[in-house]
Amino acid sequence: MAFELRFPYRPNNPLQDSTKDLNFNVDKLSVSLRWRPPYVILLIGPFDTELEAKEYLPRVWGALAWTAIVRGSGFSANMTWSHVSYPEDPFIAAKNVASSFGMPDPGTPLHALGTDYFPCVAEIGKNYRFIGGGDLKVKLMENAESLAGILAEGLKSKSIEILYVDERLRTSLQLYSDSHREPSLRAKFLTVVMALEVLTEPIPKHPIAQDLLDRFEVEVNNEVAKHLEDSVEWQSLDFLKREICFRRESSLRSRIRDLVLSSLSFLSPEDLGQQARDAVWAYDQRSALVHDGRIPDEKLSKAYELAKHTLVDVLRARAALSGPYTAV
Repeated sequence: MAFELRFPYRPNNPLQDSTKDLNFNVDKLSVSLRWRPPYVILLIGPFDTELEAKEYLPRVWGALAWTAIVRGSGFSANMTWSHVSYPEDPFIAAKNVASSFGMPDPGTPLHALGTDYFPCVAEIGKNYRFIGGGDLKVKLMENAESLAGILAEGLKSKSIEILYVDERLRTSLQLYSDSHREPSLRAKFLTVVMALEVLTEPIPKHPIAQDLLDRFEVEVNNEVAKHLEDSVEWQSLDFLKREICFRRESSLRSRIRDLVLSSLSFLSPEDLGQQARDAVWAYDQRSALVHDGRIPDEKLSKAYELAKHTLVDVLRARAALSGPYTAV
């Protein structure tokens, strides 16, 4: 008995209409890539056990995330397992399902019925049918052959699972993927910057700054005690107290800089310093856009490209795989 993993995902950019089913091998597994608009269906196997197939799921998501990084696109995928029902009589089940779609009796058994567009582990050699539907309208088209090559590279690396298992990386990649669906450049830019922010780690400020904040907090608490709760004065002081707690950590601006310096340390000192400065400049434009509501179009375009390039470089470094940056 052998099993295969069925993994549907929805690419932001659909494959070409002429795409045929594509088959390739990754280690000892066979992978079938099938374009079923608006979804791509991946069939991966054989696995010796159902559990082994299920444990492979994070690697598939990570490989797709790696594909999104390299191709400069995105995708969406359900990670909840499909509900599967197993009819008592497979032949009657096949006849009933065919009848509900106005089709003749296929004369072949239907061993299981599942919900489409959700991952599923199926026993090889059994007939499964998946019910679901959807539609997607976008302009760019992907080439299946180039897509398969990048996907295979990701699937060969067990470490690629970190892109799914690590919550920060997964959230950042989902934001990066979502940025491609945003209709405006402003929304794209802000979403990419959020994806960078998610990857930063809060760092406490120097002890001398902490000591100063401690003394200030005591003063604020003493002043708060003089006013009725929920009064205008109390509310203002309470907000100030919360601001003190926030100021105990390094600013997001400095955390963006530290993220670049720590993630891209393999660059030359000159290139690393320039990329860190570019990332900080892009973040400053984000602050201007959020606070002022607008920035000049030329600054917005430049900031978006710098922020996206930085994000892709950091994600590539975290994935520990090589691959060309593709601006899309």
